[in-house]
Amino acid sequence: MAADSIVTSIVIVVILCILVMFMDFAIPLFMKLDFNRTSKMYATLVVAEGELTPEQVTAFKQTLEERGFENIVITVDNTSGFKFGDPINFSVMTTIKSHRRTSLFDREEYQIPCQFETELHYRKYIQ
Repeated sequence: MAADSIVTSIVIVVILCILVMFMDFAIPLFMKLDFNRTSKMYATLVVAEGELTPEQVTAFKQTLEERGFENIVITVDNTSGFKFGDPINFSVMTTIKSHRRTSLFDREEYQIPCQFETELHYRKYIQ
């Protein structure tokens, strides 16, 4: 009986260790997916209007900062004089602050760069 509980305890500890290691690797991946989703949402605004207003840029940066992103750079090329179908280059660069294990009890902080870059086509038809 006592041996069964010891083995069960060891198995639970090992499973918890594996779960913690998985979360260390998964959190930056989930943040990157969230970054791509948020960037695509603002990219649709660029397609519809041809630009991001200063208020939209501020809201976009605030949204990313609230989610843990730093050093945010938003670039929309050719922001004036569009015709229907003209290409628009939309780019967002940022970094994620994450931690990695250096030894059993030590962790170090490092930056993971993230970039969302796409070429869109202006969809607003003006007569």
